[in-house]
Amino acid sequence: SLRAESAGTAPAEATWPTVEDHLASLGLPAHVPALVTSADVTAADVVVTLANPETCPVVPRTLYIDWSFPGLDGVVYPPVLEQVLPRLERSVAGLIEAVAKSSGDLAGEDVEVDIRS
Repeated sequence: SLRAESAGTAPAEATWPTVEDHLASLGLPAHVPALVTSADVTAADVVVTLANPETCPVVPRTLYIDWSFPGLDGVVYPPVLEQVLPRLERSVAGLIEAVAKSSGDLAGEDVEVDIRS
């Protein structure tokens, strides 16, 4: 199975209401934002950064992918989200497809998502 988690290098005190609403529309729960740790990165097969990849803990032999989107750095105004979320969803879908193809054993598997941004 495939498990996705989210954490940040400078997490907010709470998830933004606009983000919570979007997650709820996808059937995903919102969680208290969490700090990404070296242990999180060590446990990961792939680390995706969305802004400021240089602040993410670096662990040798870990695959890092940067999906920095212009205007995403801390700004969560609805117009920005309307532009970023569809691109982010396509990027996540593409990553899931790539992982499934490379592992060969994820076809038809459910994806578990833990949002701890």
